[in-house]
Parts: sequence; C-alpha cells; structure tokens
Amino acid sequence: MNLRERASQRDPATRQDLGSMGGYPEFSDQRRTEVEVERQAGIYQKLGFHNHEKVGISADRLKDLIMGAVPKLQEIPHWRFDIPLVVFGQIPVAEQAELTGAIYNDIPTEERALISDWQQDLEGYKTPESLYVTWIADGGFCMGRTVESIRKILLERSHERRGATLHDGMGLLIVHPEIFCPVLSRSVHGVDLPGTEVGPNQAPSVQLDAYGEDLSIEVHNIDVVNPNSGSASCVRKMIILPIAA
Repeated sequence: MNLRERASQRDPATRQDLGSMGGYPEFSDQRRTEVEVERQAGIYQKLGFHNHEKVGISADRLKDLIMGAVPKLQEIPHWRFDIPLVVFGQIPVAEQAELTGAIYNDIPTEERALISDWQQDLEGYKTPESLYVTWIADGGFCMGRTVESIRKILLERSHERRGATLHDGMGLLIVHPEIFCPVLSRSVHGVDLPGTEVGPNQAPSVQLDAYGEDLSIEVHNIDVVNPNSGSASCVRKMIILPIAA
C-alpha cells in the first residue's frame, strides 16, 4: 500500500488540511484529543505493533494503555505543539518501516552506525525504549530553515522543547501520512529531525520520493537549506508507558 492509499484511508471527518502554516489546533480540545489518540491506537493495532516481540500484549491492552495516558497528556502545556503523538521507542525504526510498508530507509549502510540522539541536547535527551505519548509540531512553521539554525533555537529553549527524533518522525508519518501527500494537503513538506544526528554534520529527514508515491528516510547536511522541508520539534515532557503483559 503506497502513501496515497494510506493517506486516503483516513476518516474524512478527522483528516485536516494543514493549510499554509501547518498544524492541528483542534487537538487542543480534550474530546478531540481523545478521538485522535484513539485513532492512532487503532492504526497501530491494525499494523500489528502489539504483536512485536518488544511489545507482546493484546490489541485491546495496547489501546487501553494508550488511552489511559490522555488525561496526563492534556496537562502538559503544549503551545504550538498541537499534534498528540503515540511513539514506539522500543521498536527499531527499520522494523517499524517494515510493519508499515511503503517507507524506504535510504540512509547508506555505512552511516547507520553513526545514528544517535543529538548529543548536544542540553537536557541529555535519550529516546525511551518504551511506548510514549507526546506533543509534536510537524515543521510547517519553519520550512526552508537549516537544521543547524533550528538546533540553535532549541538550545536557547531546551527546558521546554526538544528536537524531534527519528522515532518521533516515524510515528508522525505512520499516523499522519497526509503531511507528505500533495493530494490531501496544500502544505505538503518533508520533515527534518534535528533530535537525531548521523555523525557530527548530518541529520535524518523524511521525504516524499521522486515519484510522489512513497516515503524515504534520508540524511542531509545540517547547514544545507531545503525549501520544502521543516524541522519537527516536541514538547520536552512526555508520558512514558511501560508495558507489562
């Protein structure tokens, strides 16, 4: 199933056109946040994430666990970080791509060993090896800016926000594929991930492929401008959900 097919399967009543600036402000409403998080849980159930060896619980238990995080999620101040996001930090990104389909890892093999959380993060952020729920901004507000420039801003505001990581980016493209699909959104764009580094001078990015059908995870230099991409970022606080069978 390619990107367009996955994006078109979203319920038209919940699918939103990102417009020129991006964002989903309607999720600030508690009831709509519950509906959105439940929708995301349903996607992961259908993809079989609950059956992965690092999860290993029933589909119903997975949904209950995720939905139980909603009240605490709502208590987190999230400003313009307006998309609630469910992320499986314990499942390697490559394996999530296989479960999802239509996502290609174009990071050269020799560079994959260089992938790590951004080491200059002032709070020493490390991707939790667990299921977690957070708030994310998809990068629509900072298109055409280098990852390097966004990281400087993140350093100044490190107490409240962090750069989105490769795991966050995978979660975003799984539950909101329309961000990358020009048929469904006027503000289609690639998503740079400043919270992950590939060696000292590169960062990963999720991009629509040359055929406009599928997605690829690529790397590029942090000082190079891509006018069609924007760096995603997350609220520093998150709800970590340890899984007990």
